[in-house]
Amino acid sequence: MKRTRLPVLLALAALAGCTSFRLAQTDAFVDDDGNAIVVEYGASAKPYTYQIKSPMNGNVLDCQDTKMVRVRLPSGERIVCRLCQNDSPKGTMYMTDDRKWKYLTIGLMSRVYLWYPEASDYLLVFEGQNKPSALDENGNLLK
Repeated sequence: MKRTRLPVLLALAALAGCTSFRLAQTDAFVDDDGNAIVVEYGASAKPYTYQIKSPMNGNVLDCQDTKMVRVRLPSGERIVCRLCQNDSPKGTMYMTDDRKWKYLTIGLMSRVYLWYPEASDYLLVFEGQNKPSALDENGNLLK
């Protein structure tokens, strides 16, 4: 009987898909009400291009980077955000490709913003403090 290589090829294809995000660190952030988000910091395998606007002269410049985060919200929804120009005076800003979500980290604090068309602005939907003890050894939230 001849063995097929299909299961091996499918397994390799699945593993190849996992390499598009290289995990560097996992953190948990908890708000005052006990809601938590899990953030996985890492990098994409391929660089992406984003634009920044110079605050000095208004020129728009193309930048390339690989930094990105995967965020699991308290609702269970998962978002993937890429590094972008920060419109806040502090911290590091990430944004989804559809520009619907923003993730901001400032030291040991994080914020998640959602675009509300009615307000024509991003509104804060989560603000929490870093709490590494909220994660188990596999990076999952403890109950």
